[in-house]
Amino acid sequence: MIDKSNDDQKLLNTIWCVPDDLWNKLKPIFEQYDPPKPIGRKRIDTRAALNAIIFRLRSGCQWNQLPDQFPDDSSVHRTFQQAGSHTGANGKMSWIN
Repeated sequence: MIDKSNDDQKLLNTIWCVPDDLWNKLKPIFEQYDPPKPIGRKRIDTRAALNAIIFRLRSGCQWNQLPDQFPDDSSVHRTFQQAGSHTGANGKMSWIN
């Protein structure tokens, strides 16, 4: 059991968007495993899509109910599915170690 009376323990803040230091670590991973294609439509902002995925998973809202501050819901959902396609047999994303 966790002793909540200990002032030395700090609770982590709820993450609703990716902080700069974390994004700097994640960006090369996204670029390596899902590089932009040479032709086709311009991609949505990967960081904005990740923020939308975090919002969706934390809030439990439906994909089509994402707030307007995020990219198109179908594009965000596609990004989520593509990231999930790199999931290993253990249920963890194999490219995030």
